Amino acid sequence: MATMKVKGKITFVQAIEVGNGKWHGSVGGIVCAPIEKVWTLVSKTKRLPEWMPMVERCSSLADDDEPGYVRLVLGFMFPQQDGERSWNKERLVAVAWIQLIQGKVSK
Repeated sequence: MATMKVKGKITFVQAIEVGNGKWHGSVGGIVCAPIEKVWTLVSKTKRLPEWMPMVERCSSLADDDEPGYVRLVLGFMFPQQDGERSWNKERLVAVAWIQLIQGKVSK
């Protein structure tokens, strides 16, 4: 589990499960900012390095918010014995859109 602060009061937590040679991750956090501003940051693949300091570069191979799209992530997410960067090929399997009670943000 890792915790960090980004430009003030954003807290990020990542948990990783390992099984059958594959890993699954999840993120959660406490953010003291309007949801509209947060969503424009966290929903765009190319902006991942702005809020995950261990990521140097992230590029998508398709539309960002469509299930099934693949992105390539380069950085220091998983420490290597030789100290080199690691890379991950990630596939989005689902999107859970959140609608605020006030109806300001929806998809």
